[in-house]
Order: sequence, then C-alpha cells, then structure tokens
Amino acid sequence: MPLARRLLVLVAVVGLGAIVVAIARAPATSTATGVVVAVDSVSLTKVTAFTIREADGGTRRFAVGALENGIEFPPGHLVEHIASGVPVVVTYRDVDGVATAIRLSDAVAGPSPTASPAAT
Repeated sequence: MPLARRLLVLVAVVGLGAIVVAIARAPATSTATGVVVAVDSVSLTKVTAFTIREADGGTRRFAVGALENGIEFPPGHLVEHIASGVPVVVTYRDVDGVATAIRLSDAVAGPSPTASPAAT
C-alpha cells in the first residue's frame, strides 16, 4: 500500500476515534413529562427554574439552561401552561447535580394550544 494511502487511512481512523470519544463523553439526556405547577422568573422573559407534576403525582424541579428550541418554545410560555394545564415534555441533563432543561415542548401533538403565534 502506498504511503499516501496509509496516511489517509490513519487520518480517517484517528478522526473516527475522536468522534467516538466525543460522543461517549457528551452528557446523557433524559426526558420528563408533566403539568407545570410553578415557574421561577426574574422578569417576564427570564425564567430561571420551573417545577412539573408528573403522572405519578411526584414533582420535579428543573433549572433552565440554554434551550435548543428557545425560539419555538420561549421559557416564559411555561406560565401559560400553568393556566392551561397542558403538560410539557422536558429534555434535560444533569449539570453539576442539577437537572437542567435544554429543550421544552408541548406533550400534545401539533402546535401548542396556548402558545402565542410567534412561539409556534
């Protein structure tokens, strides 16, 4: 095998190995579904945390991190979910021992029945 081909194979193997290591080291995500029962905010647009009640009756609190879909589901929309009772799906990961939301969505299919047109 020519030297150039061997180097190309070596670069490809090292690159693939780096991708595998990066995926293995990425924090795992989980999901939870429930009705929003509390929202902590410092302003109308800055939500810092919220709590959901899951189907089993237990509650779970989440910090709000950098949301992957903050345009489609602005964190302030959680307040509307308290009033409507429409459940949310929270995708989260553990960040230094704190369940931190990274994605929010309505638990019902289709556009949010309570979101403003700009949020859907």
